[in-house]
Amino acid sequence: MENRIIELFKKEKKKKIQLSKDKKTGLYYRPWTTDLEIIRGVYIEYNITDFKNTDIVFDLGANIGAFCNKVSKLVKKVYAFEPDPINFKIAKLNNHLNKNVILFNSAIIGNYDKKRYLYKSYTCSEASHSLHRTSRNEKILVSCVNYKKMINKYKPTIIKSDIEGEEYYLFNEILFNTIRIFIAEFHLSKKIFKESFDKILNSLLNIQGFKSNKEIKLTRNPRHIVINLWRNK
Repeated sequence: MENRIIELFKKEKKKKIQLSKDKKTGLYYRPWTTDLEIIRGVYIEYNITDFKNTDIVFDLGANIGAFCNKVSKLVKKVYAFEPDPINFKIAKLNNHLNKNVILFNSAIIGNYDKKRYLYKSYTCSEASHSLHRTSRNEKILVSCVNYKKMINKYKPTIIKSDIEGEEYYLFNEILFNTIRIFIAEFHLSKKIFKESFDKILNSLLNIQGFKSNKEIKLTRNPRHIVINLWRNK
């Protein structure tokens, strides 16, 4: 197994992380975390059979860039957003050969805040940092970009989203008419989230013309749900 050491920040030259390389995908990951499970999950949770070489993809919550890496070979362009600086650095490493992948070290949000605190997970998961789970002890200040502004600028045709609670602030309105495929994980840990999810899903299916591209599936954690929807354009 090939290992690699990355330097995290120029100002912290002594802070380094050793990565392992997955033989199956060629992607780098942190072996003490759920990174490898996430790499495998990309091939299970997300239906990408209808992706085209003319598509522009938004990857909201890119994590270590596994989804970017997979779909970059199928589509015209991928714009990926990841606020955590360590995840972002690994995502860049995992996509350094994919010239059609543009990575932003920013959270994508529903308002116009320039900065917000990202609350770090206290588990081995480096994919569950959140702008909303304020009970966590560790937090870092991250850059933010506005969802509507980015949509208007880059006009994606596909959205993949896994943004740990911010989805309810982005998708509670009508999706832009350029979007033909919508893949998203929703978090149902609170009653208000479940109610909001039901309203959003009803709007997507009954008002906005989306259809289920794959049965709505619960992940192993029943508080999460992944939907794969499409509409004819």
